[in-house]
Amino acid sequence: MNINTLDNIEFEDHNCDIFISYKRDGGDDLSAFFAEELKNMGYRVFLDVKQLKDDASYVKRITEEIENCKDFIFVLSADCFKGVKDEVRIDEDTIENEDWLAKEIRLALKSGRHMIPLIKHNYSRPDDLPPELIRATEANGVTVPIGYFGEAFFRLVNVFLNSTKNYYAEMDSDTETKRRIQEGEVSAKNEFALKTEIGTFLINKDKAKALDIYLKAAEEGLPAAYYNIADILEKCADDVYLSYSSGYAADTKIKELPGIKNAHDYIDAAVYYYNKADALYREKKNIGYAPALYRLGVIKEKEEAYKDAFKSYSESAKQQYVPAVNAVAFYYATGKGEVVTKDVEKAKSLFESISDELPFAAYNYAKLMADEKKTADVSDLIKNYEKAYFSKEPVPQAAYELAKIYQKQNDIIKAKHFYYLALEGGYYPADKEIKKIEQEYLSSYFRDEKDDDTDE
Repeated sequence: MNINTLDNIEFEDHNCDIFISYKRDGGDDLSAFFAEELKNMGYRVFLDVKQLKDDASYVKRITEEIENCKDFIFVLSADCFKGVKDEVRIDEDTIENEDWLAKEIRLALKSGRHMIPLIKHNYSRPDDLPPELIRATEANGVTVPIGYFGEAFFRLVNVFLNSTKNYYAEMDSDTETKRRIQEGEVSAKNEFALKTEIGTFLINKDKAKALDIYLKAAEEGLPAAYYNIADILEKCADDVYLSYSSGYAADTKIKELPGIKNAHDYIDAAVYYYNKADALYREKKNIGYAPALYRLGVIKEKEEAYKDAFKSYSESAKQQYVPAVNAVAFYYATGKGEVVTKDVEKAKSLFESISDELPFAAYNYAKLMADEKKTADVSDLIKNYEKAYFSKEPVPQAAYELAKIYQKQNDIIKAKHFYYLALEGGYYPADKEIKKIEQEYLSSYFRDEKDDDTDE
């Protein structure tokens, strides 16, 4: 993961092409996935990420974005219209207990926007839904079956959108970054290196060139550049390990770095640059550099230096760096390396606190609930496993656990479907379960055939 100078990435483009409305409880996973994919394709997207809308200027901003967008996408999920009033205005002074999804849909209808519902598998229309909301939900939209986010996204883009890709915005952004470099802005060098590493409409992807630019930015004292150098070196180490095991060709241009002879050298160099990033950040901010501390923890853990790993994770987690919080929670959940005393309740609390932001945390939280001796609420388990699987980075183990739940409920069709999803994601224990189901089906079939013959 690369680090830019921005603390957070937000899906709130001004003058958006596409406005995405959703109910936080049940629609956040799908909306975040679609928003990120659309932005990656060059669309200007507004996805409201604020927890509270008690700021008059922000309400005005939402109103303006809806009134001017080309496409208004809204996610229909389970209970998304629960408690909706007959009349709700977006400019009401009191917003407590009022439904913003309904408000935004009504405003989009009033403004004559192009309405596109995204219909989740668990949505069912309430009997008492107000007429104008019924009209909105009956618009042509995209059904999103379980496990088919990608196919649904393809259909949305190719069939439903009125908006067009904004290649010019990407080109303008690249040009603006180059201008800032010419004016001596150090952070712009780091941004340009990021673009070079991943490639854009105007900038060719070139990891070796990106590393050179990062090095120049680092020389001028930018912690994020040191971090990104280390990140590339770690990836190179993985490439070298892969080349030894499978014959995969490592990046030879990167391999020509002075002093680099093997994968261990890459890791040593990465540790050096992560520490440089942390030291420089401490010097400027008087606090550790959370992303670098987390990566140092990962490296230490691979070396089985669990005490040092936990120390790095903990320091990073103090700044609410989500991957580090997940790592600390895992130590408490397992008592890993006997570094801390096992504390399942503390682990659950930590996993739950970040489950909306990190799919694996949602999985870990559900797994701890399921593993408890007392009976866990199955609906809570399903909710968290779905949150873990139906995300930008699906957790195949979550699909496996969903399959087990549905198998216990004798819903064999769903169970088999989720086992296949787990297998497609690389979780191979699912293959054994699929074969068991198929064998049981065949055995049952032949038993029935035998019984029929006996009856005759």
